[in-house]
Amino acid sequence: MDVENYHSKPLRQLIVILLLSGIGMTFATIYDESFSAWLRSHNSELLKYYLAPSIFELERVGASDLTIFVMITCLIGYVVASAHELKQWPKLYTQTAQRKFLYPPFFNSVTTMRRLRPQLGFILVNALCSALLAVHTIKWLMARPRPKQVLRGDYPFTEWYEVGGQFIGNGIYRGSFPSGHTAAIIALLGVAYCLVYCGKTRRARAIGYFFFLYTWCGSVLMATHRVMSGAHWFSDVVFTIFCGWIITHALFYWGFRVPQRVEATTDSEQYAQVKPFSELLLCIYLFLFCFGIVLMSFSIRSVLIPHTPMLFILFPLGIALCYFSYKGARKTGCFNFSQREGDQ
Repeated sequence: MDVENYHSKPLRQLIVILLLSGIGMTFATIYDESFSAWLRSHNSELLKYYLAPSIFELERVGASDLTIFVMITCLIGYVVASAHELKQWPKLYTQTAQRKFLYPPFFNSVTTMRRLRPQLGFILVNALCSALLAVHTIKWLMARPRPKQVLRGDYPFTEWYEVGGQFIGNGIYRGSFPSGHTAAIIALLGVAYCLVYCGKTRRARAIGYFFFLYTWCGSVLMATHRVMSGAHWFSDVVFTIFCGWIITHALFYWGFRVPQRVEATTDSEQYAQVKPFSELLLCIYLFLFCFGIVLMSFSIRSVLIPHTPMLFILFPLGIALCYFSYKGARKTGCFNFSQREGDQ
């Protein structure tokens, strides 16, 4: 592998992404209220018909449902790949017919399993980070009121970088910033990255470009619909799209180093740095880490609110959770993968 090119090209891409993010958020900040109001006045029933429903709410199939179906498929494939490496299934199923039924020929290749697991693990962790943890952690931290709440006079308007007036002491709230529905679609970027940059066939890369196209078109349409419906401000959805893109790019190249791990599939010693099922364990630690951050934020804000001083006791609990989860995440080895000197 050309190590210098491997690091320089993704870095240049990241700089471009950050520049686009800065331009987009600057525009969204300046025209946040006015453009949001304009979109609300031009609400589209067509977008609502196709984007609002979800089969998981006993409605029609919606745009965000594809992400859920894809993640379920990736989770099943990840478990199969990890179990294959642990050689658990041959011990449980000894009959040849059962093994063939549960183990199609496609899964009987060690090389195939080793190539799949780092990619599927990245897709799952990236979806958790970009569509769930980042979104809901920021929601609870920033507590930004939704447009409908501001229009009713419940709360004053706040910028996306300001902490809103909602607080856990007044009950459960769902902040406006950022947009979870938009993040659910942008999470598919992880699939696109793996297919385009790790795919070995033209068909795989073509499917990857389809996911790129679907992700960008779908996220923009979903973002537009969410602002039109009064559920979000314009800056909420712009931030969500760029935040998901940055998380995906950073995790792919520097967090999980997916291309390097895929290339290391023929080196058992090097590949064994990340044990099977480590990515699922990492998901648990990441959840606990974000939960600890939220607890610390509640405790700090409680000092400024007269009727909730007892919430300050959450601060040491939050620190303990963050420390425990950080140490646990490091032990999984997912972020510690490195090439041997001879491979560089």
